[in-house]
Order: sequence, then structure tokens, then C-alpha cells
Amino acid sequence: MKLLKLMLVTGLLIAACQNKSVKLPVLDVTGIQDTIYNNTQVWIFFELQGNDTITKLNRNNTVSTTHWVYNIDRRLTLKQIVPHLQDLFAKREKPSLHQSEEPVNNYFSYVDTLSNRLSMVLFNNTEFITDKSYTKDPDSINITANTRDMLIRQSPSGIYLDSELITADNIQKELLKLKDTSRLNVHLIFDKNLSYQDYMHLKAILQNVKDDSIYIDEKEYVLLN
Repeated sequence: MKLLKLMLVTGLLIAACQNKSVKLPVLDVTGIQDTIYNNTQVWIFFELQGNDTITKLNRNNTVSTTHWVYNIDRRLTLKQIVPHLQDLFAKREKPSLHQSEEPVNNYFSYVDTLSNRLSMVLFNNTEFITDKSYTKDPDSINITANTRDMLIRQSPSGIYLDSELITADNIQKELLKLKDTSRLNVHLIFDKNLSYQDYMHLKAILQNVKDDSIYIDEKEYVLLN
């Protein structure tokens, strides 16, 4: 990765050839730590202009045939980030004259305090649903036969598994406890004012749920309007 410096204590990542830095999410969760060769860096910076928070995107020199590593400031909120991500994901999916023969992935970076290393969450098939198809009714969200459907709702005030308030650290244990002979189908609903730090905390935890009976829906609901 083309980085000048990573300060693990604060999660400060400094972009090469730029006088800018990103404060990455700092999480006590193990993630993907493989060396990602043939990658392009995508940066989303946090800036203050007066009393306003400004989101600055830098995707210069992104190459469609490479892995994309997203470095996003933890102080931003989903309503500031998601529109950029939707545009980038759409551009990523457009047909290109130069198609890679090998699969290319999207990774979101953070600092893992357990190993003091830069780690990542895989975001290959994530789709953000931000229009009125958002719903609080589990009976109208992608119900599949022979599954038990659960909703995880996350807002600045906390995380709810259906109607029960739980901590992020207990999510994996609760999901494993709730699964039965039927497949567990988990749908994610996020408040637009949720910080990227808290969002990535949940996503990193869910990435570590390794059970064939638990499916995490790749459609994520974020009502922006």
C-alpha cells in the first residue's frame, strides 16, 4: 500500500503525496490482515469548513483491474459516506475494456488493536438501500422459506437485535444462540447519523461470524431522506 505513515495508537493514516490524513476506525476486532497486492487506494477525508463537516473524496488513479482499499475517516457519518460509496460501487461494476482475469475485491481498512496491525473488512457484494424501500417490517424484507429472519438495527443510541438492546461484543454469541435447525437470515438497518467508527465495529464483528446456518444479508438499509 502506498502509505507514508500509520500511527497505530490513534489510527492516523497519512496519504502518500498528499498533505492530508485519515483517522481510521480503531477496533478491538480481528480482521483480514493479508497483504493486498495490486491495489488502489480510495480516500474519504474529514474536513471542517467553519461549523460544517465536509466530506472529501479522493479516488485519483483508481484502476478497475486492481483491488480497491477504502480508507475512510471514522468521524464521518453514514449520510456523508454512503452516497460516495454508491457512486464508487456503481462505477466499479461498469463494463471495462480492461477486465481483470483474476477476481478483484473491495476492502475497508481499520486498525486492529488486538494485533496492532492494519486490518480490513471485505465489501464485495454490499448494496446500500437508501430509498423508500427501507422498512421496519421484517415480514417485507427478503423473506426466504425455511429461514428465521432477524433484524439488527444500529443507531447512535445502540444496537438492537429485533427489539432487544444488545452490545456489539455479544452479537456473535446471540446469533449463535438463536440459530436452530433453520437458517438464520440477518438483515441490517442503520441510522443515517451513525458514525463510521461504530458502523465498522459491527461490520468487523459480523465478518467473523463463520457459520453456514447464519446468512448476513448483503443489502444494507440506510434511510437518507
